[in-house]
Amino acid sequence: MITLLICLLTFGMSVWCFASEEKLYKFILTPYRLERNKNYYTLFTSGFIHADWMHLIFNMVSFYSFGKNLEMTVGPIRFILFYLGTILITSVISWRKIWIILIILR
Repeated sequence: MITLLICLLTFGMSVWCFASEEKLYKFILTPYRLERNKNYYTLFTSGFIHADWMHLIFNMVSFYSFGKNLEMTVGPIRFILFYLGTILITSVISWRKIWIILIILR
């Protein structure tokens, strides 16, 4: 059930952002804007937005196919914590990766 809700939320947010660049840029993770504007919510919201239709559909089919089994195995609470935790961890890595690259290139 949680897997389906995450798919619906992700689909809804992505389609909503496809319609407006302003909305898209408000919710995607951009390291410079995160540092400058302290938009820390984008560490989570970026995990629910996809680049285009192909990206969205492929990810939702893949996510649903393994997510429903994982949710049944670990339970809904652990599944939500795992899902949100992985979004946060990957977002922080993406956010900090740009600074590491800039340091290396100096």
